[in-house]
Amino acid sequence: MRLITRFAMERQGATVVEFALLLPALLFTVMAVVQISWVLMVTQQLENATADLGRLVRTGQIQGQKIDKQGLQALLCQKLSPMLSCSATNLFLEVQVIPDFGPTAIAWPIDKDGKFTGSGAYQLGVGGQVVLVRCFYQFSVWLPLIGPALSNMPNGNRMLVSTAAFRNEPFSR
Repeated sequence: MRLITRFAMERQGATVVEFALLLPALLFTVMAVVQISWVLMVTQQLENATADLGRLVRTGQIQGQKIDKQGLQALLCQKLSPMLSCSATNLFLEVQVIPDFGPTAIAWPIDKDGKFTGSGAYQLGVGGQVVLVRCFYQFSVWLPLIGPALSNMPNGNRMLVSTAAFRNEPFSR
């Protein structure tokens, strides 16, 4: 009993014990900030890449160079690297002509299991047509406790979506 009383009254090492108790919460907070920051950075990277692809389509550079869908997807992957890796299971690109900038019914190209089911349209359009470029990326959330709050898909991933709608400039093919 005397040993327990002496141990309870001892103040040396209290800071180490308090730090050990608070360390898991501190580490979790730092890791959550890193995870959320990473999601925001890769989202911005996808936005920039989509805007760049849209600019190339809008000015007729893709049409002039006769780049096919695989070539455009490779160009997108090049713009996303090294932050994101591309594969058929995590990246989906769709380019299509739409009637105008008004309301347009466009199907969501992802099923309830998180698999890409869309047609992956590739219509670059000609000068004066309205074109919609959509990029979808399945981003893996790695932090276990914050993952459910960040994920928006049943498989635990987060679907990042970037869209660019524009009218093609009057270019000649």
